[in-house]
Amino acid sequence: MLTAIPVEDIRRRGSIRDRDVAALRAAYAACDEVSAEDAQALFSLHAATPIQDPSWADLFIEIISDFIIEQSAPAGYLVAENSRWLIEQVSTFGRVETSTELALLLDVLERTRWSPPSLSAFALDQIRHAIETGKGPLRAGRSIPVGTIAAAEVALAGRILRAFGRETTMAITRAEADALFAINRAIAPDGASPAWSEMLVRTIGSSVLASLGHAVAPRPAIIDALGMPDGAGDLASLLTGDGNERLDRSQRSEGSRTTACRVWRSARLLMPEERALLRLERQRLEIVTNEVIEDADDDWLIGALRESRPDDEIEAALLGFIIREASRLSPALEHFVEERALAA
Repeated sequence: MLTAIPVEDIRRRGSIRDRDVAALRAAYAACDEVSAEDAQALFSLHAATPIQDPSWADLFIEIISDFIIEQSAPAGYLVAENSRWLIEQVSTFGRVETSTELALLLDVLERTRWSPPSLSAFALDQIRHAIETGKGPLRAGRSIPVGTIAAAEVALAGRILRAFGRETTMAITRAEADALFAINRAIAPDGASPAWSEMLVRTIGSSVLASLGHAVAPRPAIIDALGMPDGAGDLASLLTGDGNERLDRSQRSEGSRTTACRVWRSARLLMPEERALLRLERQRLEIVTNEVIEDADDDWLIGALRESRPDDEIEAALLGFIIREASRLSPALEHFVEERALAA
């Protein structure tokens, strides 16, 4: 496929022109499959060309996504080995450096039927990095203070969570919950927003409720209810804008006190047959992706909340949500709630 373009000339000049993209697209349409060597070479070419025609990103994403999703076994799914390969290709020391690579990561997540939770957690960690450092593709050319989560980043988190759960009924996994907590702790006390508060409370709260044997809404339904965007469109709309998209401090404060604690409905306990079906679904996903899935259960929650900032209203709201929604709490969680009440 790559013989259709002058690879060495492109490397020497450091740019991919529109005619190069057109020639490569024609060659890609004519070839039966993309080899692992072709995919590796495309990543190398992408890294060697700081100047790229706008049409390059779409073709690069299309070819790599097709290779890793449709042409790598099992077709339609992403196994842990391929997930690790993708992470190695799109990141440097765990950090995604370009918007094209971030868009590729999101495209793979949204197109695969199942993928390892670690890939979703890795994608979420790019948001934490942007908040902590103010660097990376999510912050390039945007005037958003360090320690603040932007509306676009909340929307991106919603898309990532939705993507993993698109064809499962599984709640948020421990890997994803850890990533969400890491994001929350990167946000300064006045840097959150009502949308972020409510998403963290609803997604992690539902996961803990599920581990306690309660029926919870599928994660796409949770994201829909929060007004998060679906998978339509590309990443461009999430990577544009400036500081004007942020809520001012008074709006953030009001949101953290009210909307994050909203009670949606009382969770019912699952029937034994329903619990058995969920266990089977987890086992299937673990077998297909070759990655163990851990719950964000009550023991995990207690350990995580013991490390909370004293003034973290969002994590306090998470515990309040679980207490109000649960038909029953575990003995360990009941004891922890009593400890918190005495400390207050």
